[in-house]
Amino acid sequence: MRNRISFFIALPLFCFSTANAQQGKDGDKIITAANTVVNEYTQLTSDASVGSYSLTVTNSSLNTNNRFATPLSNGDFVMIIQMQGATIKGGVNDSTWGEVTNYNNSGKYEFANVLSVPNATTITLTCALTNSYSANGSAQVIRVPRFNSLTINSGGVLTADPWNGQKGGAGIVEVLNNTNIQSGGSIDVSNKGFRGGVLHNKTGGPQVNPNFASTVANDGGEKGEGIAGYDASYNTFGGGFCRGSAANGGGGGNSWNSPGGGGSNAGNVVAWTGNGNPDISTPSWATAWNLEYAGFANSTSSGGGRGGYSVAGSGADPLVNGPNEAIWSTTFKRSNTGGKGGRPLDYSTGRIFLGGGGGAGDEDNFNGGAGGKGGGLVYLLSYGTISGSGTINANGQNGGDVNSGGGSGDGTGGGGGGGAVVLYSTGAISGITVNANGGLGGTQHITIVESEGGAGGGGGGYIAISNGAITRQAIGGLNGTTTCPVMTNFPADGGTKGGDGMPNEVINSVPVSSVVINVGPNVAICGGATTTLSATGGGTYSWSPAATLSSSTLANPLVTPTGAGITSYTVVVTNNGCTGTAVTTVTVNPNPTPVISGKNSICFPENTTLTANGGGSYLWSNGETTAAITVSPTSSMSYSVTVTKSGCAGNTLDSVTVNTSPVTVAGVEQHIYLGQSVMLSGSGIGNYSWSPSAGLSCATCPNPTATPPQTTTYSLTITNASGCMDMDSVKVIVDADCGALFVPDAFSPNGDNFNDVFYARNPCIQEMSFNVYDRWGNKVFNSVDPQKGWDGTFKGKKMDSGVFIYYLSAKLYDGQQVTKKGNVTLMR
Repeated sequence: MRNRISFFIALPLFCFSTANAQQGKDGDKIITAANTVVNEYTQLTSDASVGSYSLTVTNSSLNTNNRFATPLSNGDFVMIIQMQGATIKGGVNDSTWGEVTNYNNSGKYEFANVLSVPNATTITLTCALTNSYSANGSAQVIRVPRFNSLTINSGGVLTADPWNGQKGGAGIVEVLNNTNIQSGGSIDVSNKGFRGGVLHNKTGGPQVNPNFASTVANDGGEKGEGIAGYDASYNTFGGGFCRGSAANGGGGGNSWNSPGGGGSNAGNVVAWTGNGNPDISTPSWATAWNLEYAGFANSTSSGGGRGGYSVAGSGADPLVNGPNEAIWSTTFKRSNTGGKGGRPLDYSTGRIFLGGGGGAGDEDNFNGGAGGKGGGLVYLLSYGTISGSGTINANGQNGGDVNSGGGSGDGTGGGGGGGAVVLYSTGAISGITVNANGGLGGTQHITIVESEGGAGGGGGGYIAISNGAITRQAIGGLNGTTTCPVMTNFPADGGTKGGDGMPNEVINSVPVSSVVINVGPNVAICGGATTTLSATGGGTYSWSPAATLSSSTLANPLVTPTGAGITSYTVVVTNNGCTGTAVTTVTVNPNPTPVISGKNSICFPENTTLTANGGGSYLWSNGETTAAITVSPTSSMSYSVTVTKSGCAGNTLDSVTVNTSPVTVAGVEQHIYLGQSVMLSGSGIGNYSWSPSAGLSCATCPNPTATPPQTTTYSLTITNASGCMDMDSVKVIVDADCGALFVPDAFSPNGDNFNDVFYARNPCIQEMSFNVYDRWGNKVFNSVDPQKGWDGTFKGKKMDSGVFIYYLSAKLYDGQQVTKKGNVTLMR
């Protein structure tokens, strides 16, 4: 994983007060001797809060060892850093014991210029602190030399005082011009970090102890130091002994004679298991590892390596018999109770840490191995180049070996975690090699059949540079081994390697004491709106970008951003020569631009559904609050909707036109005989459409002639010019039974409108031939029209009363063929 350190203030150079800064004041420095320490250290004795200009310390002169020409004074340069103070998980008896629950102020740091030293325990800074520091968290103030140039010759070693629980552990230098580390020269703070667990020769204790924490030394080896403390300070969480790893400190080996776990520093925080990385460089070793559980041989973990198995006293085969089996010893069983590897720490918030100490092995023969110390901290600030072919080292110390020869053995010590190296240079960084490797796990040297496993290797450290391509390593330390004859096939005997650290990080800025600025919370506004930016803590202010500000030099300018999105506004605040920078953001949420969709022309009394989009909430003019509404207006009208999203509102309007529908009348029910036709009588304004159209003379006429073959209901749809429709229907009943054809035997054409005409009577006559003759055989009437009868005249003259003869031939609609002959009497 590749991180970039980010801090409260990000500047191309170290932008603290320059009024009293005296960069280069300590002149050119050439280091030729080994073990050259150039820093002085003092402990913070009272808490220092963010915004404070004053530090209370043990010794404000910061020249106890006369490493500077004069005591601390105006223009000098210091680093404030809190080494410890993290809170870890206690109250459990499993591998989660010791996980970091709160970093608190541990790992926070910054640089500051000194304004004055008013007394023996007070340092006054030119600019305010940007962090808070806790005196009970081992916060220290480090005096930083301000060299004009720095050269380290071959054989010369710039180093640091070792961390002693209160101060030390860090080599910090500022160089105005160039830094050159020649071949054979080095900056080396290896073994200067957090302390390893020390040995406590036991006088008893459990033969097999599975616990993760204890306050009793007889229960197991001492845990390594880390950001949560050391020794008795662990008692708050359950104790400083046994295999649980406390933050980045390695766990101690449990009773009986288990090895310690490796310390740690940087790495993938979520990839930690505490079990380290099994060595399978010899393929057959995988068989032994997998006797713990299937697949363990190929498992990995960040952080420190795990301590190996406890004492075993028989000649069993480790490729056949795994840990915790009675074959190794009915008493000790070669238990899997080595110290857990230290946890990797989180560098993502700009903190920095020392390497964690390794856990000590469990000891009962005054022959155990102590835990290795962690690597220290190197921080080099350069305004020129950093070059050469020398090295910078911040490696963890190897864990303590056990050299028992032919005597009884004890547990070995875990390796220390790699330290941290930060190189910030405005010029090029080239040539040098930087190492922050974990220490090796301790090895047991023994010739008798009594094995105690190898200790865990230390986890790799942290390296960050501002530019360049140099060789960087933060490798996890190898596990220790045992020379016990029965472990020839598996010399690790349960001890695992540490995980690699983070060697390839980038630093873009340096935290410095500064003006304490409060810019208030980030704000969000709607498009076109104006808001007020606010900054406090300075005498002068400079905001950017200035284009949308009412003024770039006011503490509280008005701002009207253009366009949607997030705009960052930076304010540079100056107060008494101190300059600080802060950033606030204004988010412009776009005003919704809703659109209403749906049918906006309807026919009375229809309804329509209108749907708005573009919002999180809706309010219509009719009071409804859903995105879609169904309306049934009786006349044309408009509907508006206000749409709100992210606190911003937009509205729109849509009109619904209500059109009048036609009134359709299809006529009254009709009765006809099969084969007859009837005229339909539709009425209404618009375009006509009759259905079904079969049997109609016209499907689009108001009054078509219908000749249905059976009873049919005809639907009439009228569509007006607005597209509105109305429908009515009429039934035409068709009677298919014609019955008998009737011819009367008398008629009286006397003008009384009763029986005045002689007809052949049947409504179903389709075709006919109807003839009437007088008694002498003269044809006096003939007709082929069923509706035309004889009125008793011949050639326009009334015939006298008498008897006449008729002949009738007819075809009916139901298919009947009828022939009739008879007499009819004409009566006057």
